[in-house]
Amino acid sequence: MKEYRSLKYANRPFFLRPAFMAVLLLLSFEGIAGSFHGVEKLQIHGFISQGYALTSDNNLVGDNDSEHGSLNMTEIGLNATYQHSNYLSFALQGLYRNLGEVDEGARIDYATIDWTAASWESSEWGIRLGRVKNPMGFYNETRDVAFTRPSIILPQGIYYGRSRNLLHSTDGGQLYLNIQADFGFFELQGNAGRAENDNKELKMAIFGFDTPGELVSKETNYWGRIKFDSISGDLELALSYADVSLDYKPGQGDPFAAGNTNYRPIVVSARYSWPSVILTAEYLRQRNEFSDFGSLFPDVSPTTESYYLQGEYRFNRQFQGVVRFDTHYLNKDDRYGKKMAQLTGGPAHRSFTEDWVVGLRWSPNWSWQVQAEYHRVNGTSWLSGQANPDPSELEKRWNLFTLMASFRF
Repeated sequence: MKEYRSLKYANRPFFLRPAFMAVLLLLSFEGIAGSFHGVEKLQIHGFISQGYALTSDNNLVGDNDSEHGSLNMTEIGLNATYQHSNYLSFALQGLYRNLGEVDEGARIDYATIDWTAASWESSEWGIRLGRVKNPMGFYNETRDVAFTRPSIILPQGIYYGRSRNLLHSTDGGQLYLNIQADFGFFELQGNAGRAENDNKELKMAIFGFDTPGELVSKETNYWGRIKFDSISGDLELALSYADVSLDYKPGQGDPFAAGNTNYRPIVVSARYSWPSVILTAEYLRQRNEFSDFGSLFPDVSPTTESYYLQGEYRFNRQFQGVVRFDTHYLNKDDRYGKKMAQLTGGPAHRSFTEDWVVGLRWSPNWSWQVQAEYHRVNGTSWLSGQANPDPSELEKRWNLFTLMASFRF
């Protein structure tokens, strides 16, 4: 099984290995490590990314539309893995993020005990316990490591930055099953547990302002994904699903009652790789339910729809380009927000976003990477409410330019 995992990526060109690079980040770099009987037990690695953002209008993470833009785009991670045996390992990562008004602070990003309960020649299954990453789409598990992303900003209709803490990890456990067939490799993962409760930005998205109450995770939420990689590594397919519920606990003087929310996204993912080109597409359909918040917030159940089409091109071993179109519609039955605007009096463009992206990446060696990208955006649905507290000041059409330099060890 483990031999196959390495071989299936060996046939890909160097730049076509974003998922494999995440594995290398954790397991393969021979830096600070201990050894026991010739087997490296402890691996310690880290990364740091510093970005810059400038917008023509609106705020991405802070005061981006000023004359000088903003440097509030910092990600710093330090992780360690300890391989006790072929069947038992431990992993831990601390993460610091500074995204201005959206998110700033340090946290335990993941902390797991991984036990491979059984392993055969062509399959294995096991359990991970602790704070485990949620399997969703192609990028959710490695979204904070710039080296594994095709662009500085991931498609926000699926990898929603405003809900990053809710989407990224679960405090609970994961069952996994890996199966090797003659034509490819299957990975099945299922998570169960509590989501993080740092959901201020999500409150802003739901209610339109920072209410005195709190959104807290229910006892058990569920995540699952089945993923297929062809034996050559050229074709990747995935189907992801989640069932996430949050309870609202009103604060003093709260205008809303003790309601609850439920999100059930389905993500269909496909990627095909040639020697110099990668084509990727993902589609999300998410059922949302909001109930029992009182007369000021009637029960509603809109369905969110998002998708993107992306092409990556390798100019040479150091330079790669990316072009993408992605969309996000909060309510597929009111795609451009006309009904929402009539009901709430807010701008219709808060209901959707359509984003054209062109980017370039320079990777002079394994440790360093520099990225630049330009976004032409129509709509404001995925912009932060904390960074943009007055929706009436938002511009429907706007431009975004970002730069990011990253280092890993």
